[in-house]
Order: sequence, then C-alpha cells, then structure tokens
Amino acid sequence: MEKFYPIRWCQMREANPTPVVTGAAPRKGFFCILIIKRIWLELILEGKKTLEIRGQNSSKRFRIYLALSGGGGVLLGSVEMFGVVGPLTFAEYDARRQEHCVAGCTLPYKRTFGYELRNPQRFAQPVPYTHTPHVIVWDADAP
Repeated sequence: MEKFYPIRWCQMREANPTPVVTGAAPRKGFFCILIIKRIWLELILEGKKTLEIRGQNSSKRFRIYLALSGGGGVLLGSVEMFGVVGPLTFAEYDARRQEHCVAGCTLPYKRTFGYELRNPQRFAQPVPYTHTPHVIVWDADAP
C-alpha cells in the first residue's frame, strides 16, 4: 500500500480547465523538475491539487516542470510554484486538506511543508528529458 493516498472526493470533484500547450517545455538553460507519482501529478494538472506536500522546504518561486515518477524521464506539464508554507502543524495541515488532497490523520513527515501551486499547464505530448540517476525529488536538465 502507498504511504500516501488521495482523498476520494478530491479525485471526484470537477477539474478546473487546464490549458494544453505545445512548445512550452524549456529547450535550453537551467530549469527545475519536480518528480511526482502519476496520481498526484494528474491532480495537479487538473487544478484539483494546489498544495504539494513535501518533507523539505524550498526557495523556488517560479514555474517548475512536472516529471512522471518512474516514467523514465518524461515531462507531462508545468505549474507555477509561488510559495511554501511550513513547517505545518497538524491543525494547519488538516485545515488545508482540500488543497493538498492527502488522506490520513497524521502529518506525513516530521517537518511537513506545502508547496503552493497555481496555473498548471499540461503538455500536448510528453516531453523527454535526461533524468539524473538516483534523483527522487528535484531534477534539473534540458530536454
């Protein structure tokens, strides 16, 4: 069983219209890739999940690219990361459940942070990139 699983009503609620874009993936230079399991990636790209829960803080405040965990190096879209909240108390985590869509009655990490997300874009076609071996959270590359 997965460590984290989505709240059923979060999956069932109506998706926000997310633009499907072509040519939006970076072609050169530095950019950041967040590696995410498919269920969470889909909820983000549908606009249903606007708070990504992680066990570490981040200073990133710009558009990030979303890679499929275990997908062998493919970007499926991007999202603007505009803030980070935390470390969260359980009361704060519970109050924002509708944003992060994570089920459970305990904090998932000893120090739990929420990456605030907006303006998702889904790529019309998956964009390949060179995945750095052994990287499991953030990656950086150019497709």
